Amino acid sequence: MNHEQEMSRNSPFDMDPAEMQELGYRVVDAIVHAMRSTHERAVVEYSLPSGNAASLQRPFPTAATDPVTTIDWAIEQVFGNTMNIMHPRFFAYIPGPGNFVSTLADFLASGFNVFAGTTPHNLGAFEVERSTIDWLGSLFGWHFPSSGLFVSGGSAANFTALAVARHVHLGNDYDNATVYCSSQTHSCVERALFLLGFTPDQLRLIEPDADYRLDAPALLAAIETDRAAGRRPFCVVGNGGTTNTGAVDPLNDLADICERKKLWFHVDAAYGGGAVLSDGARPLFAGIERAHTIAVDPHKWLFQPFECACVLGRQQEWFRDTFRRLPAYMRDTDAAGDQFNYRDMGLQVTRGFKAFKLWLSLHVYGVDTFRSAVDKGLQLARYAQRYVESRDVWELVTPASLGVLTFRYCAVEGSDVAVDRFNARIAEQISRSGFAYITTTELGNRLVLRMCPIHPGASRDDIDETFVRLEQAAHLTAQIE
Repeated sequence: MNHEQEMSRNSPFDMDPAEMQELGYRVVDAIVHAMRSTHERAVVEYSLPSGNAASLQRPFPTAATDPVTTIDWAIEQVFGNTMNIMHPRFFAYIPGPGNFVSTLADFLASGFNVFAGTTPHNLGAFEVERSTIDWLGSLFGWHFPSSGLFVSGGSAANFTALAVARHVHLGNDYDNATVYCSSQTHSCVERALFLLGFTPDQLRLIEPDADYRLDAPALLAAIETDRAAGRRPFCVVGNGGTTNTGAVDPLNDLADICERKKLWFHVDAAYGGGAVLSDGARPLFAGIERAHTIAVDPHKWLFQPFECACVLGRQQEWFRDTFRRLPAYMRDTDAAGDQFNYRDMGLQVTRGFKAFKLWLSLHVYGVDTFRSAVDKGLQLARYAQRYVESRDVWELVTPASLGVLTFRYCAVEGSDVAVDRFNARIAEQISRSGFAYITTTELGNRLVLRMCPIHPGASRDDIDETFVRLEQAAHLTAQIE
């Protein structure tokens, strides 16, 4: 091969192998340092250094730059200006701390640039995703090969499940069809229905019971009322751990209603689903095995880096019948026999290898490691509840449920609006301090503080010191007001 032929095979993106290794080691070193020193950084940074935004908006160069300099700058300026969601005291949202092996899995999947849409010539990606989906289904009590696929998050998982429900149960004739869920259900369900063509009056939000669970008798009454009025009840969405309070709906009761009334039963377990690993929490999910479809996010309580979520279903044909299209340019890669293409199972044709990080981390760490991490989160939330109950200045609003509790500072006088504002201010103060991140929500028309201490690196000392600082913030706020 002459020099001209060799040059014609080079890509403009080629690098010398030694340079590639140096850059790769540099990135790995940065990730290890970030993971080992995460507690040394503020949880969230409210006051960014002046000029940061302008610096991040700098124009793209027309010519190549030094990669080491550019990567080092990005590590400092880009990743130094993100929420430190891996911090043990990131108690807001649903924390997603990730783990190192899954990070390496993402690195490998990107490096090999795996296309997880087709099966022919791609057996490794196919079998990893299929076996991991089966494992997840078995966690929820399904004693048959589960169907489904990995998607980006709970929003995509719930959207996919509801699209399947619409197609399979209604044949896409969804005029006057009605969906039922608790008012505590995640807003992504409402958004999914909008995208699927449902109008607002086709969603019934049922007020929860005293424990913020979907009220089964109220659900049944709403279904019967709608059917008598000529509507077409077709789907119930149960919660396997709400974002607000961690409540799990009475899934067996909902399944009974769905079977009796011939409705589709979907369970949004995006947050709480991982808790089925815990012997103590598993009984809360009794009845989830009766669902037609389930959404679960391993990037929440199975400690995967974003993005990693799943939609599970009882039958493969449901997904294929809903999404499969076979234009001429895809015929050569159509799957046969007991195989299928994941591109035919959901919205994405081009899709990355999201399953690999969960598969690899389960193989490296073992299931029991994940089980103990879930148990620790449950224990920390109960410990935080006991702290609240031991102090007269705090009022427990909802007890620890699947790692979530809500509470409010009550040693303050004034109107309900004034007390709400007071609690919002102390939450903001501790978050601005960078020590911990706590957000607020609303329950029973009251603003409450919400804590979700499920990071496997968090400790009781973290809980104690957070409450000490919250009380200090309350004293300071009272003096100012």
